[in-house]
Amino acid sequence: MKKDYVICVPKLSNSNGVRVLYRLADKLIDFGYNVYLFSVPDEKFHYNYITEINDDLRQNAIVVYPEFIIGNPLGFRNVARYVMYYPNKLMQKNFAENELIFVYERKYLDYGDVLWVSGLDESIFYKDEKTVKDRDCYFVYKGGIWKDIPEFANMTKITRQYPKTREKLGELLRRTKTLYSYDDSSFILEEALLCGCEVKLVKNDGFEDYKSTYGEYLKSGEAQIKNFIEKTQKMSNDNKPKKRNLEFVNFSGRYNYFVYKIAYNIFRNFDKKIAQKCWFRAQTRLSRSVKE
Repeated sequence: MKKDYVICVPKLSNSNGVRVLYRLADKLIDFGYNVYLFSVPDEKFHYNYITEINDDLRQNAIVVYPEFIIGNPLGFRNVARYVMYYPNKLMQKNFAENELIFVYERKYLDYGDVLWVSGLDESIFYKDEKTVKDRDCYFVYKGGIWKDIPEFANMTKITRQYPKTREKLGELLRRTKTLYSYDDSSFILEEALLCGCEVKLVKNDGFEDYKSTYGEYLKSGEAQIKNFIEKTQKMSNDNKPKKRNLEFVNFSGRYNYFVYKIAYNIFRNFDKKIAQKCWFRAQTRLSRSVKE
């Protein structure tokens, strides 16, 4: 009997990690599995959204948590953890022994099976020979501006908030000659290459050409999805949910966690969309304030 999947994911956004979780849902659906998204419902999409977990799902389904969700807050017996960034940099460092670990790229974690799912949309990011490349840009996301580079003063700054849409980002990258990036682990680097940009990474001693791994991972992606399905479907319902003992080191993060947790408990009975937003924000604040 096939086990269902419940993917714990924030509302679809510009974050590549979030888009990858939605693509994972698409892949599992294509293979004939029932997939539920524990997320803020969005009527624009075809997914089966849920905002509450019943005992049958907890006992028999497989939950997929990204690395920024601490522990097993939904209380599932079968937990698959999808690590899409360095967990010891922004989020938790260790995971429960009874979780199955999958990692987006090997560089993020030295154990677990690689599960690469493309979040790239080639209908938005593509090269256009008719578009004049009239500017250079620099990208700031994870880690922020950790080095002052005076030459960037006259360049266009790309952030998580600008441009506002993916389509506008594609248009900007097609006009960009060189994209400089403070972040060496963002999918915008691959998107820029598709748009015909030269891509350079900011390093302590200067700049380094970005080397794409997209083609290599694309070849093995289908086999990795099949491996994910095979291993998760074999998970035993005898697993007992494990709770994580939390030790806070950041007062601000702890305070924000409790504020969002209280808001979640207030809204959960009459506005599930707001409640879900509060729940995810609480989890994120919690992850960033737990001692590694």
